[in-house]
Amino acid sequence: MSIWAQYILDVCNNVKDAVNAMRDIYIQTTKIPGSTKLVTYHLSVGDKKGNSAIFEYMKEELHAFTNVRVFKEYPHKIHYYNLDQRRVMTNDPQFNVQIGSLVY
Repeated sequence: MSIWAQYILDVCNNVKDAVNAMRDIYIQTTKIPGSTKLVTYHLSVGDKKGNSAIFEYMKEELHAFTNVRVFKEYPHKIHYYNLDQRRVMTNDPQFNVQIGSLVY
């Protein structure tokens, strides 16, 4: 997992670069030892302009939560929010559930 974070740090100048770089990245997940549950991976990035993105692998599929617009055809699940919305990185429940609970 540290290689994923290091790669993003090495090749990206800002959040938009990071989201675009994730187009071609696939992280191989594994099961939690002694369990049938898959490990979930997540990475958060931010830049000087206040942009941010949270990348979460859930059920072997990448979800990108970000306020920056990217390729029209993005190969992963992408969820947009704006700068006025709060951003969090979570374990359980997942990010979109956490954001929904703010309204509640």
